[in-house]
Amino acid sequence: MIWVVLDTNVLLKGLFSHINPSRRIINLAMEGKIVIAGSVVSMDEFDEKLQMEKFKPFFEKQKFSPKLLLNTYQNVVTLTDIDDSLKSLSVCCDKDDNEFFRIALQKNSKIIISEDKHLLNIGRYRDIRVIRPSKFIDLYYKVVR
Repeated sequence: MIWVVLDTNVLLKGLFSHINPSRRIINLAMEGKIVIAGSVVSMDEFDEKLQMEKFKPFFEKQKFSPKLLLNTYQNVVTLTDIDDSLKSLSVCCDKDDNEFFRIALQKNSKIIISEDKHLLNIGRYRDIRVIRPSKFIDLYYKVVR
């Protein structure tokens, strides 16, 4: 099984839309073709972003709620406990983004999917690649076919 780590914004884009590469990745997870790994820390960040003022019009228009999307997150993302030995890992200049590397190392995932320039600029850490959602979709279908 392919384990991937999605940054918070990729998850948000995928859950807010039905027709973008981020959504296609979530659909793959819902179909059981890949597993999205997360942690309590990444879930808390997701929940915090849902509370941002900029999302209120979306929730009103779409009849979604932050609670519904958090429940969806919990159904799509497999949470893992991070070992104490990884909790001080610092790879990225944005300290919040380090959690995605911790998750990837904990689950032995080789892929972080992101559109965040801080993560993309790293490109590779150990055997973990940071790639855009569209690149992941292209690679996935090349390998699966």
